[in-house]
Amino acid sequence: MLATIWLVLLVAILMIWTWHDARQFAAFRLLDDSAARRASYLRWTWQSFAILSGASLVTLLILGRLGDGLNLPDEFRELARALRPDEVTKSKDGTMGFAIGVGLGLLILIAVQAFRLRKMMKPLAPEIEPMFPRNGKERLAVLPLCLNAGFSEELLFRLALPLLIAEVTGSALVGVIGATVLFGLAHAYQGWKGVVLTTLVGGVFMLLFLQGTPLLRLMALHAAIDVVALIVRPQLAAWLAGIGRDRA
Repeated sequence: MLATIWLVLLVAILMIWTWHDARQFAAFRLLDDSAARRASYLRWTWQSFAILSGASLVTLLILGRLGDGLNLPDEFRELARALRPDEVTKSKDGTMGFAIGVGLGLLILIAVQAFRLRKMMKPLAPEIEPMFPRNGKERLAVLPLCLNAGFSEELLFRLALPLLIAEVTGSALVGVIGATVLFGLAHAYQGWKGVVLTTLVGGVFMLLFLQGTPLLRLMALHAAIDVVALIVRPQLAAWLAGIGRDRA
């Protein structure tokens, strides 16, 4: 009963936070002062850490799973066996599963980036372009945001929330799908395309976890993807645009 009440409350908290996040981003889009922009990055960092990591800890405490570490819960073992081949299941440390999953994830990312590459000379995605740091100080300020996203989002959406939904519904599959959908919806400030893309990426990460990839690896990979998206790619786009102007 307590788990059901907490699930309803947690989904409500996530929806309110998503709405508030979208409003904050709308205000952020109008900022020109670099100091104010850096303050926003840092505010988003501690807010998301407090909400997502705090919700994860409360969830694991309610379920009595704080002592289980970051391992794949037993409730998902049967589903995991159904989703991965025998040779991956037999891998002692999940290295093969990690390689296969990362390969799948990289294929998706390469396909997306290849599609966008021809647009590198044009303005970046208008939905999230204002979030990209504009100078060195802003890049340093956005780095903790990327690192925290890797930690707190993976902790909640790949471990705590799927486990909670599975506990309430009695279905590991519903837990996996429900948490992945909520992960995508949490990025509503990026527009519907951002929701679709993050849902797909969340699904890949969930498959990686089910294949035996340690959650710490997923946290590191998630943070790396965010660093590329928010720091590396905008810098590359600006560099390519500069080359284009020089040749014009």
